[in-house]
Amino acid sequence: MLDKYPDVQLRLNGIGLKEKCIGTFKVNGYGKSELYLTEDNLPILHLKTEDRSYFVNSSKKVNVIDIYNKLKSFDK
Repeated sequence: MLDKYPDVQLRLNGIGLKEKCIGTFKVNGYGKSELYLTEDNLPILHLKTEDRSYFVNSSKKVNVIDIYNKLKSFDK
């Protein structure tokens, strides 16, 4: 979980507006990443796979926290 937005360097594919980033972006410190973010909605769920990172948030804080907790339960 992140408490701030990732530092986006470049949009590779998708939509990159002030209020919304959806698609593939180059992110500082993470490389090629998939972003599904809307403005002013924290926390941000960060998932890392072998080849890229995923960043997801929601206008409903409980949704991201529920997803995080559900995924964390598989890590046992």
